[in-house]
Amino acid sequence: MFKFINEEMKLTKPTKEQEEKPITKKFTVTFDEPISKAFVVLRGWKLNFSEETDHHLAEIDVKVELENENIDGKEVEVKATIGIRDKYTFDDPYEGIVYFTVIGLPKIKITEMTIRYE
Repeated sequence: MFKFINEEMKLTKPTKEQEEKPITKKFTVTFDEPISKAFVVLRGWKLNFSEETDHHLAEIDVKVELENENIDGKEVEVKATIGIRDKYTFDDPYEGIVYFTVIGLPKIKITEMTIRYE
């Protein structure tokens, strides 16, 4: 049986001084029991320029990924990336929220096994 956790992560690029590329943030999701494998699914996003000036939209970059799919414990680290650029670069301030679901496969303990040969 799979376990599902819905989360959201806010990312902000407040100034023009930051690097001219999409921004990335890591987030730890904790399950209530140990899991052996995890998957992450992007459910949606909100993204906008922070300034109230007119911007042409040239590119949107939104993704979520796991740092490690094979887990040994209760914690899964998710990395979210967002970027929005106008005509030239990712230099303008922007902000957004990434919505995602982490799916975990609980560890299975085999306590007894019977093998029959016929």
